[in-house]
Amino acid sequence: MSFLLLLLGGGARAADGEDSDSLPNLAGVTGLLNVPTASTLPEGAIAAGLVRYTDPAVSDDSWHMQRYYADIGLFEGLEVSGQYNLADRLGTSQWSLRDLSFGAKLRVPGIPASWPQLAIGADDFGGSVPFFRSRYALASYRLGPLSLTAGYGNGPERLDGVFGGVGLRLPWGFSTSAEYDTEHVQGGLRWASPVWRDALQVHGGVLYTDRSDASRWSTHFGVLVYLPGSRPPPSVSHRDVAPPVAAAMPPPAPAPVLAPVPAAPVPAPDAADLNRQAAARLQAALRRAGFSRVSVRASGADLQADIENSVFRNNEVDALGVALGLMAREAGCAATRLTLVLRRDGVPLGTFGSRAVDFRRFLNAKDCSQRLPYDQLPWPVLTVDLYRAVESQATPADAAYVSGGRRAVDLLVYPRYAYFLGTEVTSFGYSAALAGDLRLPLWRGATANVVGFTSPIEDKTFDDGGVFDPYGLQGGLQSAMLYQAFVPHAQGIALVGAGRIARHFDGGVAEWRWMPDEEFGTLSLRAAYGRDHADRETRSLAVGTYDLQLPDWRTGLRVSYGRYLHDDYGPSAELYRDFGDVRVSLFVQHTAQDFVGLRIRLPLSPRRAGSWGRLTLRGNEAWNNQIRTTINVEGGNPLFPDLVSEPRGDFALEKVYANNGRWSQAYVLSQLPRLREADRRWNGEVAQ
Repeated sequence: MSFLLLLLGGGARAADGEDSDSLPNLAGVTGLLNVPTASTLPEGAIAAGLVRYTDPAVSDDSWHMQRYYADIGLFEGLEVSGQYNLADRLGTSQWSLRDLSFGAKLRVPGIPASWPQLAIGADDFGGSVPFFRSRYALASYRLGPLSLTAGYGNGPERLDGVFGGVGLRLPWGFSTSAEYDTEHVQGGLRWASPVWRDALQVHGGVLYTDRSDASRWSTHFGVLVYLPGSRPPPSVSHRDVAPPVAAAMPPPAPAPVLAPVPAAPVPAPDAADLNRQAAARLQAALRRAGFSRVSVRASGADLQADIENSVFRNNEVDALGVALGLMAREAGCAATRLTLVLRRDGVPLGTFGSRAVDFRRFLNAKDCSQRLPYDQLPWPVLTVDLYRAVESQATPADAAYVSGGRRAVDLLVYPRYAYFLGTEVTSFGYSAALAGDLRLPLWRGATANVVGFTSPIEDKTFDDGGVFDPYGLQGGLQSAMLYQAFVPHAQGIALVGAGRIARHFDGGVAEWRWMPDEEFGTLSLRAAYGRDHADRETRSLAVGTYDLQLPDWRTGLRVSYGRYLHDDYGPSAELYRDFGDVRVSLFVQHTAQDFVGLRIRLPLSPRRAGSWGRLTLRGNEAWNNQIRTTINVEGGNPLFPDLVSEPRGDFALEKVYANNGRWSQAYVLSQLPRLREADRRWNGEVAQ
């Protein structure tokens, strides 16, 4: 019996009965019930599952297998997978085989959909003790309800020779297949339900093989879930947005036939009074929306606001959409320009401006501009100046910040864990606890951060005296830090801190981030120095990173080089993709040993956090999870948990002051559809 869980992210298309061979199979890759096809997981799809069956490639008839796997549709046509295989003899309770493996499959791009599709793939590469290694090439062709697959693999452990299969789509979500996997002939039946409310789908199947023992039957069951909010609206390239000048509106793409855009109305003699009234309304509306330390000023025909975002923490774009939307709605027709300064702990994250008429038309608001159908609304002229408050346009926010205003205290609650897979002493060792993360703002840019863990739940390998005891979680106080953030220069921000960085490490940290290229590239440095009380050693860290961001493609590449806490040093690289607020990345690290791994970052909090008076209670807006293994080591995959280690908590420059590493001019301009969606979601629909 097997269990399968699929989580589909941004841009993913649900698998259905017409394309059931795009679901993961018993081998942990997309295909028929046991052989791969040219189908891949949809872009942004994440599949994880458990399979129970026997595998003749590594065992005789007296063994049975248990396989955990995870597949990811990283790009359209590219699927990567990881597997954790356990095997034991029937009737025993000891796992005799514990194996980690990685694989990938690429569908050849550019082939018309009506032609046969080609794909190449590899399983179990990189390790020194392979049990499922194979390299293969295949072709698949769909002819109505019939699908044909044929391929060749060079093994040596799996798919060693010619393989293939035939699939047939049946009514009511059923499909059947007959296959040959170079070892056995097998067949089976699969069923997939309709997608319920665009969120849930279940499927299952049964496989019969021609083996002569009692284990010839295998079954599986699956659930398909769509991650909420992980399918972003179509991205608009910043290159398609008009330059940030007070010019005529750029036409939408594709350009509809529009009536002439009326010029911005000339302020009437009482326009200043109207703007002052609008400023009073806007200040009340921004406070009701959850923003703190709100300051609004009407300067002639300009309406300017300065706010602190304490509730829209998953993505600063949501805060921009709500705040700019309220400004456009409350400004009235007398205002000619809107300017917003967005801050975190008093530190300016950026200044954003637009002509009022442009943004009102973008939101289809007010009666002083022509209203258009929602799908024909143009993109506004939006200026973006990050990490700067333009004093000539913004309110005197420093004085407003110091003189008063509500101080928001953050309390984060989220799980923390440590684990080891496939070791000589256990198949799965774990230590898990619940973290409480308190963040108290002090003066401008200063935050006191205290983190504590509950008593951990752990297996015997992490108990006191256990083999993994030094790497397990411990209850009680973990860190107590005082941080200070500041803007040292244009397009840059820095963070320094001192105190107890981790449970056994006292010292100081410093981080710096700079965007020399306002569109894409980001340079960052992070350093730490302190004393490790566990071994009474003084340790230091220094790492530099270049982050090439391509937000229009929701893709980026991070390249780092540095020296880590345990005196290992070397380069690392990470390829990532963003699906809404979920980030999936593959990374390689080369220091004293070589590592490869998978990292998934997802929010554990709703897009708008709950607040009660001065307290904001939420989960972790960027909860990191990763799995890594050593490669290129002769004789096995030994553990090196101390390598490439940093004393970093969840209060980090990238997470708190850089929108979880996404903050750039290009990213903001690529998120205009989300900005408008946030306005419509939290400020309400505008009557047509």
